[in-house]
Amino acid sequence: MRHPLFAVGLKERLIRPLAVEDLVPVLAAAMADGRLVHETVAVTGPETLSLAEGARRVAGVLGRTVVIARAPVWVHTSSSPGSSSAR
Repeated sequence: MRHPLFAVGLKERLIRPLAVEDLVPVLAAAMADGRLVHETVAVTGPETLSLAEGARRVAGVLGRTVVIARAPVWVHTSSSPGSSSAR
């Protein structure tokens, strides 16, 4: 069985994922109600995770296993499908 590979940087980044249902009231206030005109609002989830842990959780929900690989940022950008070196 093949496992997806998820690359993270050498220094682990922290993320604060947000559920869509938690974002909807903020979007409604910004777009429909006009309550957030000319306002900047930080919208983050309640829990801080490493990017690797976030990938593991998504894989778990999908019933998959993921392989986490640490690599410098330049590896991510140079191997992406749209980059000039990947052509």
